[in-house]
Amino acid sequence: ADLNSGSLEEARLIAVDPARPDRKPVNLSKDFYAACAPAISHEGRYLYFQGKKAKEEPWQIWVLDLQKGGVKEVSDLAEDCLHPAALPDGTVIFSRTISSTPASQSSLYRCKMDGSELTRLSFNPGTTLHPSVLDEGRVLYLSHQQSSPSAYPKLLIMRPDGTKSELYYRGYMGKQPISGGLE
Repeated sequence: ADLNSGSLEEARLIAVDPARPDRKPVNLSKDFYAACAPAISHEGRYLYFQGKKAKEEPWQIWVLDLQKGGVKEVSDLAEDCLHPAALPDGTVIFSRTISSTPASQSSLYRCKMDGSELTRLSFNPGTTLHPSVLDEGRVLYLSHQQSSPSAYPKLLIMRPDGTKSELYYRGYMGKQPISGGLE
């Protein structure tokens, strides 16, 4: 999806209490121009999301402390940072657009909640999006490699440190994945 097409512009993160449908929904992203792609941390205390404070800014990864209510910026990069996925050790993995290439490319990165120890995990020539952490600990993600013999997107899986990346699902008979997956 083209994030600049307007489809996610002015998106909001809204919290509802399913046990109390009579309660008014709470806008968790009222201080943002746009916010989407929520991901809850494993212990349930933090909510990671991609957000923009202003329309002209690139997407960044943010974290909301659900107990204390404070919001902090995780990434502070010149490129779009998208699709956060919380790892059990308290770090977050996300897709970062690589702006130094003429074609649209992105790679997976990992960092601590404060943005430190930023590490590139994927090096595929193409787009790498929609990471999700499986219960068994590996990371599932969508990869559309430009140099691949079949130019169709595939689901790949790897360890959280970026090692042992391998094919998870390729699709068949013209049916390919268009997004990541969740367990």
